[in-house]
Amino acid sequence: MEFNIKLHNSLSELDSLSEKLRELGETWHLPDKIIHQINLVLDELFTNTVTYGYSDDLDHIISISFDYDTDQIFIKMVDDGHNFDPTEQEEPDMSLTPEERELGGLGIFLVHKYIDEITHAYKDGNNIIHMVKKLHKKC
Repeated sequence: MEFNIKLHNSLSELDSLSEKLRELGETWHLPDKIIHQINLVLDELFTNTVTYGYSDDLDHIISISFDYDTDQIFIKMVDDGHNFDPTEQEEPDMSLTPEERELGGLGIFLVHKYIDEITHAYKDGNNIIHMVKKLHKKC
């Protein structure tokens, strides 16, 4: 069963994103921890897209779709912003103190921490990010 969210390129949509993810969690009976992690990831990617992805003040739609099987959730985020590949961004050196680290990069660190697989393609003027979140990890 697929679940779709369409958001305008405005940071005011973050509340709507969180609410839709809460609905998704209830519909699919997902643990709160999983929904929280997905929310952090999508909040970061959405915020980056809205903040840096567009050179105009026009209305753009950012689409996020979800599907799942018994042990993983598939997430696809599509936007028509500037080409940006989150998989090519360097993670911050977490061994350094906050004062020693360069600014930025913590959001991408969270994306890689909470998502098990991520790929990016730029096709026909769209960023297409595919993510996989495993529901049950073996220790």
